[in-house]
Amino acid sequence: MQRIKFDLGELQAFVATAEKASFRLAADALCLSAPALSRRVERLEQALGARLLERTTRSVELTAVGQEFLHEARAALVGLDEAVQRVSDQVQLRRGRVAIACIPSVATHLLPRVLRAFAVALPEV
Repeated sequence: MQRIKFDLGELQAFVATAEKASFRLAADALCLSAPALSRRVERLEQALGARLLERTTRSVELTAVGQEFLHEARAALVGLDEAVQRVSDQVQLRRGRVAIACIPSVATHLLPRVLRAFAVALPEV
């Protein structure tokens, strides 16, 4: 398996540039200078060994490889965002699993009312 030789900032720079079709607009969106953004994209291209964007003084367009990589890069960023959110939810007790053990009389008489209130208060658990 080939190791990843680029960082998250470079991947985000590429996706923003591809989506905005502009280094200036992407740089503004990421709060970077256009030259800093361009360097990030160039480092990503070097790490991949492929040209992802065709640049002219007036436009930015995806290459065929860039179009394919954009789809995968977006999916990777979404997956990473979701993973970070799940960890945050678990740490802050907003999401998780609860296991309950009790005697049968509690399970039939008290537990349903308690679980209903719990589900209303914490719907993601």
